[in-house]
Amino acid sequence: DPAVLAQTRGVHLGTLLTADRIIRLPEEKRTLGDTHHAVAVDMETFAVAQACHRSKVRFMAVRVIIDGVDDELPPDVEHLMEQQTPVRKLGAVVGTIINRPGSVKDMYNLKENALVASDRLAKFLASMIEQLPAPEGVARQ
Repeated sequence: DPAVLAQTRGVHLGTLLTADRIIRLPEEKRTLGDTHHAVAVDMETFAVAQACHRSKVRFMAVRVIIDGVDDELPPDVEHLMEQQTPVRKLGAVVGTIINRPGSVKDMYNLKENALVASDRLAKFLASMIEQLPAPEGVARQ
């Protein structure tokens, strides 16, 4: 419902820009948003949108953002996300903690933000599902 959406704090409708890397710095987030008229940047949606387009399947992305435009992500995040295997990820985490002990607090804060965001996403998706029309012949419970 567009009227409900307009009154819902923290929910934005608009263009989603997909990047092939983490966008850490606020200045770069702002520049990308302004250049592409995007309300958010993510790394995952493009491949799904492309597959749906090829298959002629309707597509809508619902994303939850844990780092706002003014938030600078810790520099370690990029290095950690680049690791492809569990052993390399573990090595990167241990190396990061040894080289910058404060990174433990940064990682904990990111985890907490992600948990809060996942709760918001779950509530939003539940409300969206309630608004979907029931398939023909299926009674809504």
